[in-house]
Amino acid sequence: MRKRKGKSKADVEREITSQIIAAIESGTGNWSKPWASLDGAPSNAKTGRDYRGVNRLVLSITQHAAMYERGIWATIKQWNSLGARVNKGEKASYITVRSERLDKETDEVTGVFWRAAPVFNAAQVNGYEVPALADPRALQGYLEYANADAFVLRTGATIKHGGDKAFYMPSKDAIMLPAREAFSDGAAYYATLFHELTHWTGADQRLDRKQGGKFGSNDYAFEELVAEIGAAFLCSDMGVSNDEPRTDHAQYLKGWLEILKASDKAIFSAAAQAGKATEYLNELTAVRVAA
Repeated sequence: MRKRKGKSKADVEREITSQIIAAIESGTGNWSKPWASLDGAPSNAKTGRDYRGVNRLVLSITQHAAMYERGIWATIKQWNSLGARVNKGEKASYITVRSERLDKETDEVTGVFWRAAPVFNAAQVNGYEVPALADPRALQGYLEYANADAFVLRTGATIKHGGDKAFYMPSKDAIMLPAREAFSDGAAYYATLFHELTHWTGADQRLDRKQGGKFGSNDYAFEELVAEIGAAFLCSDMGVSNDEPRTDHAQYLKGWLEILKASDKAIFSAAAQAGKATEYLNELTAVRVAA
């Protein structure tokens, strides 16, 4: 029997899910979310393109766990083409890559499958100069975040301030938030707003994501996980650095643990939905700019 090389997609799902479960169970009230990133979305050193959806989540988690300074990645072949070499003994991280099955006679696509592909971080190679951050001010706290303001405005979402809770109200299709002054700083405000904005994308008239679960149910916990990952993606896109837990985050963690332990695919499904939400918002705001 020929020995299988590398890891399968299922292997990657199992490994990443175990990492998150272990991080949550060993954490305290100040548990640090492993999908929070300070330097934007993980990107490919060769192409310059950002990784999206599940791969964005996987590489953010890996960067967090390994304490790599920057989220810059590439395959061995890509690093070699850049004149860099992966250091001996370095362990690969894995992303999922979409491939197509083709009919040998007609070249028509007959199916789609996913495989795991190994990549290495810039910290694992030599001969590569890491580029400076485009805007180092994005890592400073207590900013006004004008870019985030403009982004939210272009979504067209109805946002109302008042009260002491943050939530999305489907019946009025509105996001309800406490006054800005109630938050510790601008970063905390936008992290919460982006969480609710991700919920907003799931409405029937938008992405039509299942959101009807009662508090404490798996459906509710899953949607909260989608919103939390979506908020992290948006925060890194907007240069908003915030990792403060919500006041009710202990209850969320309990629900997350239940769905993560029930299925290795849960975190990947949540990341895929969060990716769709951020892409929807980016496309929506781009259209409004063009108009």
